[in-house]
Amino acid sequence: MIRSASYRLASSQRARSFQLSSPSSLLLKSYTGALASDALDRRRPDVVHLHPAPITNTSSHHRASIRYMSSNSLPSFGSKPIAPELDPSNITNDAAAHAETAISSVLHAADLTAPTTTATAIPFEPTSWPSDQVLVLLNYIHEHALYDHPYAITIGITTLAFRILMFPLFALGQRNASRMAHMQPELKQMKEALDAMGSRVDIQAQQRYMNQTKALFKRYDCNPLMGLVPPLVSAPFFISMFLGLKNAPDYFPEVLTEGGLYWFMDLTQPDPYMALPILSAITFLGMTEVGKEQMMASDPARGRMMVNVFRAMAIAMVPFTMNFNAGVFVYWTVNNTWSFGQAVLFKNGAVKRALGIWDPPKPVPGQDTGNIMDEVQKMMSKKVEETNALAAERVKAHNDMVS
Repeated sequence: MIRSASYRLASSQRARSFQLSSPSSLLLKSYTGALASDALDRRRPDVVHLHPAPITNTSSHHRASIRYMSSNSLPSFGSKPIAPELDPSNITNDAAAHAETAISSVLHAADLTAPTTTATAIPFEPTSWPSDQVLVLLNYIHEHALYDHPYAITIGITTLAFRILMFPLFALGQRNASRMAHMQPELKQMKEALDAMGSRVDIQAQQRYMNQTKALFKRYDCNPLMGLVPPLVSAPFFISMFLGLKNAPDYFPEVLTEGGLYWFMDLTQPDPYMALPILSAITFLGMTEVGKEQMMASDPARGRMMVNVFRAMAIAMVPFTMNFNAGVFVYWTVNNTWSFGQAVLFKNGAVKRALGIWDPPKPVPGQDTGNIMDEVQKMMSKKVEETNALAAERVKAHNDMVS
C-alpha cells in the first residue's frame, strides 16, 4: 500500500512537472519567482531593488495559462496541501480576476518603493530683471497663442513683433541721419570759424555760434539726439532676449529640447552644422554693406572706420559664438534678417520719399576723405603739436622768470 501511494504521488509530481514545462507556465514561473524574490529582498537594505518588466505581447492562450497556473497550479509554501490539478478550460472568470488583482498589487507595491528621478531643471522664479521678464513674455505667448507650434516659432514671432513695433522709430532715426549728413558740412564750417578766433572767443561769439547752430538744426529739421533714441530704446530688449535665451535651457529643458525646427531640433544645444552662426554672420555683414553709404555720408573717415569694425565683427562672431545654444541664434538670425531687409527697404526710392529720407550728400570739394590710418595719423600729429606748443610756453615762462 505504501509503495502504491508513493507511486501515485510520484506520478502526480511528474504530471505537475510536465504541465509546468509549457511555454506559458515557464514564463509565469520565472516571472512570479522574480516577484517573490524581489518582495523578499525589499526587506534587506543592502540589496539593490530591480523592477521586473511587465509581460506584454502575450496571446490569449498564454494569458489563460498564466491565470490558471497562478491561481491553481503553483504549490504553496506552508503546511497546506497542494491544490488539485485543474483543466484550464474550467477556470472561472473570478479566479482569473483574482490572479490579475494579485499580480497588479505586487507591481503597484514595487512602483511605490521605486526610487524617483529628480528633475535637472532649475526652478524658474522670475524677478524684475529684464531677462526674466522676457522669458515670462515668451512663455505666455507660447502657452496662450502658439501652444501647438515649436518654441523656435515663438522666439521668431516675438522678435518680429518687436521689430515691427520699432520700425517707425528706426524710420525716424534714418530720416534724421540723412538730414544730419546734409547739414554736417555747414556745421563744420561754423565750428572751424569759431576755432579760428582762438583766444579772441568771448561770450558773445559763443552765444552767436549757439544761435546759428540752433537755426541750422531747425532749417534741416533734425536733432542730434534723435540718432540715439532707436538704439537706446531697442537695446534693453535685445540684450534681455540674449541673456534670457542663453539661460533658458537651465529653466525649461523639457520645452526647448524638442522646440527647434529642421536640423536644429534641440534649442538647448549648439547648431550641429554651424549653419545658424554662419547665417547670422552673413545677414549682419549684408546689413553693414547695404547701409555703409549712409554711415559714411556725414563723415567719410569715421564712417569707413565703423564699416570696417562691423565687417570684422561679422567674421569674428562665428568662432566666438558658435557654442551658444540654438535658441540664441534663432533670435539673432531673425533679428539680423529683419535689419538686412530694413536696410534694403530704406534704399528704395519710393520708400525714401514716403518717409522723408534724403539721398546721401555728394562729397564737398576739398573735403578730407582719407582712410582710418590717415585719420589716426592726423590725430597723433595734432596731439604732438599741442604738446610741443605747451612745452614751448613753459620754457618761455621759465626764461622770463630767470631774466
